[in-house]
Amino acid sequence: MRTGTDTYASGTASTDSAVVASKTALSTDLTPEATIYVFQRNATNTADESMTVTVDGPAYVSTSTAARPVTSYITAAHETDRSPSASATTGSRIYVWATGTAGKATITVKSISGQLLGTKTVYFYGAVTTLANATDPKPKTIVRSGGKTLTGAWDISATDAAGQPRPGLTLSCVSSNTLVIASCAFTDNSDGTYSMDLTSASGSTSGQTATITARVVDPAVTTSTAYITAPAVTVTTGSSVNTVTITTIKHHMQLVNK
Repeated sequence: MRTGTDTYASGTASTDSAVVASKTALSTDLTPEATIYVFQRNATNTADESMTVTVDGPAYVSTSTAARPVTSYITAAHETDRSPSASATTGSRIYVWATGTAGKATITVKSISGQLLGTKTVYFYGAVTTLANATDPKPKTIVRSGGKTLTGAWDISATDAAGQPRPGLTLSCVSSNTLVIASCAFTDNSDGTYSMDLTSASGSTSGQTATITARVVDPAVTTSTAYITAPAVTVTTGSSVNTVTITTIKHHMQLVNK
């Protein structure tokens, strides 16, 4: 499976692309959220059955991108390319589309004789409702003072009302003391998590503290600008190492001749 209309060759052979897509379903949008490539094989390399494709969850399927489908069941003819090689661009293509509803969709492909050919999962997200501070990897909360940047201090996870990851957001942060932590920046990891970088103020010194609150504009509030926030995290400024203490442990061994 590949994201959108990416070719089979665009990824690693036999490895699915992780598909997390918006639930938005516009009739004018003719780009599917995912493409499933099916290569039928048997001992003599002559497998060529039609297939049935069914969906459990909020997704539609089709064999064409000419128009958005309105059904979660299709019968598809198999194409002639049966070899899923690294350069393959054909195979039988099953297009997966959003329906306008968020959630997990499981797509099952079987041959017309009932042989299971594969099961794939696509996650459709809605509007963001929650931000949280990720705990794995453990947050780094000591920032070198004097205008230095700590890359990847910790990750922020964003989810919708159903708990689905929510990528594609623009996050910002609030520092309780900009004379300590002056700014932050976020990198979208495309999986619903965002890595945060922190930059200390140029005049900051070791031992100062500030609380950092990640936030995103709340799409549910349309009459003013409101924010969804993650819990505040306290960070401390430090300085370069100036003392290293090495402690050695002496071991005694006694040899006894018998």
